[in-house]
Amino acid sequence: MNAPHLVDAEVGDVLRRMVPHGRLRAETAETALMSLNSLVDARYAHVGALSRDAWDLRDRVRFYDALYVALAARLELPLLTRRRDARQGAGPAV
Repeated sequence: MNAPHLVDAEVGDVLRRMVPHGRLRAETAETALMSLNSLVDARYAHVGALSRDAWDLRDRVRFYDALYVALAARLELPLLTRRRDARQGAGPAV
């Protein structure tokens, strides 16, 4: 999997929100976060060209999602996401 460096912060935040609600134990969340290293083959800086490409998508998708959309387009790879708005906003970009 390829992702912007932002992936670690986003996954960490989702896991953090699950713990107080009892949806995940803290130890399990920590293990999941540490396992992310083995799932992500390459992380890309979300500055420069990637940031500009994401900005160009600002009217179609939120900026965080646009970073993933723009990266998929640059790498000519499919966008894998469960977020319907990101898939729809990607349009012909990916």
